[in-house]
Amino acid sequence: LRSPCSSLQLRLERKLNRASSKEWETSTVSRRIAYSTFRSTTGVPVHLWEPKGRRAERCVVIVSMPLRLPTSMQMACWNNLAEAVVGDFACKVFLVTSGAHFLPSGGLHLRDFLEDLLVLIDSLPWKEPFVLVDNTMGAATSILWPLR
Repeated sequence: LRSPCSSLQLRLERKLNRASSKEWETSTVSRRIAYSTFRSTTGVPVHLWEPKGRRAERCVVIVSMPLRLPTSMQMACWNNLAEAVVGDFACKVFLVTSGAHFLPSGGLHLRDFLEDLLVLIDSLPWKEPFVLVDNTMGAATSILWPLR
């Protein structure tokens, strides 16, 4: 049996492929989608896209840590993806990216990073099942087991 989340994940992959090829402008977030940033209870900045005027039925959490691409250059893709997902599926999309101070730099061990990431995800204002998009080149893949 497929859960609503696995069905959403397949549709999300299709949307991501289309969204990544679309050009981005700051005005692409439509009037039916709200964008904001906030600090989680752990103090880490998080980007949030959510539907305006209706309740979010699902949640997508994106953890992104590309090494050679700054957050400002990634936002075009994330914005297009979030616009498609929020608009079509009434989801909240949380993005934690390499601009967040808790992500590993020279001195942070991977184990500490993963523990901090789990605490951060647990602190998000969403407790239902969610889809996790791991764009960390494998660094955070091991959190899938504790999140199951």
